[in-house]
Amino acid sequence: CYECGSLRHYKSKCPMVKFHKRMDMIHERIRAYKPKTMQDAIETTTKLRNKKISTLVGCQTENKKRLDNTSEHN
Repeated sequence: CYECGSLRHYKSKCPMVKFHKRMDMIHERIRAYKPKTMQDAIETTTKLRNKKISTLVGCQTENKKRLDNTSEHN
């Protein structure tokens, strides 16, 4: 997948792509619900998105380290 750099799946199965699609849906719902607080909603959603991305990157790093350690010991 060229979106996240993983060789384990294609773009259609990429968790990061699915996450961004869900966030876009949330943006649309918030925009329709409370237009006057849109800026606050965008800031909150952006913070949540960044936190989720950093968590995903951390998990991928841990998995890669585990995979590297396993291949070194074999």
